[in-house]
Amino acid sequence: KTMSKSFKDTIHMRRITGSTITAGQTYSVYNTPITFFELGYNNTIQDYVSAIHEFGHGISCNINPSAMWDFGKYCFIEVDSLFFEMLGTDYIGDKLGRKKDAFDINMHVLKDYIYSAMLISTKLDMYSECDRFDLNNKRFVKQYLSKEIGLNKLGVNDVMNTWVRDYMHYIISYLTAIELYLMYQDTPQKAL
Repeated sequence: KTMSKSFKDTIHMRRITGSTITAGQTYSVYNTPITFFELGYNNTIQDYVSAIHEFGHGISCNINPSAMWDFGKYCFIEVDSLFFEMLGTDYIGDKLGRKKDAFDINMHVLKDYIYSAMLISTKLDMYSECDRFDLNNKRFVKQYLSKEIGLNKLGVNDVMNTWVRDYMHYIISYLTAIELYLMYQDTPQKAL
């Protein structure tokens, strides 16, 4: 309720054309309960899930104004939003009668995080198995990833252009959110 009072001033909606991906960003003002949201939309069920995710960040910032700025907890920064996203997807499936859409969204999210975990794991394996001189040779790295690891051209490109720091917090947060979600099934108050 507190957040919604300022929605007319803090939410920016933009139509995303030519894509089925719905995106959002949350910007909290350091040490205040003020949070701004940027939400893209395509007029799909995913729009609701993305909004729920971003509002989850807003709720966290409202409860703890330094939530987005606590770099000591960076690996867990997405937990609240992913947890709320899971509950929101359930609501869409159960209460709005869109079970197939909710299932498809959950499967897409799961596959995305599995792929991201694979990218991180592949990079870490490569770092431990190759010496630093080889790692600085793009031709060697491409050959290693395709021949030794078995990645296709897209996979090689993704591993070479991915930073572990850009994905690690999503993977750790997702695994934690799943645990909270499973706990919520039996004891909602404990999970919350």
